[in-house]
Amino acid sequence: MATQAKRDYYEVLGVPSTATAQDISSAFESLASKFQSAGKPRNIDDVEEIRAIATAYRVLSNEEKRRRYDKSGLGFIGNQDNRLAGPGPDKLDDTLKQFEDLYKRLRSLDSAF
Repeated sequence: MATQAKRDYYEVLGVPSTATAQDISSAFESLASKFQSAGKPRNIDDVEEIRAIATAYRVLSNEEKRRRYDKSGLGFIGNQDNRLAGPGPDKLDDTLKQFEDLYKRLRSLDSAF
């Protein structure tokens, strides 16, 4: 399994640290749609990237978690509160399902407005 170095969540989503909630949602939607249109991930690097995107979105879209992340930076990464799923192939389906659920929930919120 590929080992992912700690990455800045803003960098993962491609937004500045001053990004608004809408900027974060838009960035996540754009990245998620890229992976949705590509079909099932074909290699572990794609899975790791999906995990990174989903986890970054999960943290930065939550005001409390974002505030804690901004305060502690990369020290926040690895904290159980920000984990989407643990490492290992047994968690792959759970991670992909959660990513898909996040994407669908975001799309339904956008269509409500």
